[in-house]
Amino acid sequence: MSVISKGHYDLIVDDYRDQGAKITMKKKKSFVHIVPVLVFIISGFAAFEIEDHNTFSGQELYFGIALAVAVLLFIFYHVISIHSESLLILASIGITVQQSSLLGTSSRCYGLQEIQDVVIIEAVTMSKIIFQLVLLPKQKDHTCLIPESAPSDSSSKQRLYPLFKCFRPKLKDLQMIYRHIQEKLILPSQVNR
Repeated sequence: MSVISKGHYDLIVDDYRDQGAKITMKKKKSFVHIVPVLVFIISGFAAFEIEDHNTFSGQELYFGIALAVAVLLFIFYHVISIHSESLLILASIGITVQQSSLLGTSSRCYGLQEIQDVVIIEAVTMSKIIFQLVLLPKQKDHTCLIPESAPSDSSSKQRLYPLFKCFRPKLKDLQMIYRHIQEKLILPSQVNR
């Protein structure tokens, strides 16, 4: 097992030699997001102590709404968001993608018969270029490939399946993951060569 610590995530690689590998990305435990909420709560209680307690002012209402929003954002970040995502690559079977949050775990399996290849794509946003590791499904006929999040109005379109989309790893990390997948996964198209 090798652990590579990056900016906001840890990259863990378990190598099972010829049988496959497991690649996991985990969010680092950070209390930086708690500090603004605590400062906001403490300053609000200080404001309540200064004011007259017999009257209800608009300032207290605004503080209550802002506090509720801060608590909801805190809950979203720590409870609902994905905390770890892993790829289990089994050489002759396929890939299993698993996402975990505090609410539970979801898994999706892609058998070798479903996978054409795994590639790194680049996308241009308003201000930067982002790279993403995607799984290409086998195409039937000559259909176009669209991202999973794009609206689909035709049943002839196939989808790309992004991997590690919640973490947005850097290109260097994606290249390392890509090499592991290409080394471990035995795709039918590679056997025929």
